[in-house]
Amino acid sequence: MTMKSRPFLKEDFEEYARWLEKRGRAVPVPANLSKHGLMVEHDGMRLAAGFIFTQDAFCFFANFASNPDEEAKKKRGDAVDFLIQSMLDEAKKMGFKFCAVN
Repeated sequence: MTMKSRPFLKEDFEEYARWLEKRGRAVPVPANLSKHGLMVEHDGMRLAAGFIFTQDAFCFFANFASNPDEEAKKKRGDAVDFLIQSMLDEAKKMGFKFCAVN
């Protein structure tokens, strides 16, 4: 099975929060996350997530996290690359020509 990106779901938040906590990062309040989140999976394993925040003239990518577990280690780098490309593709579909990364 290949990597795929899909919309970030409410059900993903607990796993996303665990990733951040395991890395010693602050967990955002769910209501403060953009509704334009993406999750990358491979063979049913969630590997990386990020969010597209929109403004009138541009968007920015933020709140990235990746699966810190050992079984995800080999796929993590590719998953983050895939996530960023998926976010760029999604931003283009939304009509943005300029995106910043935080």
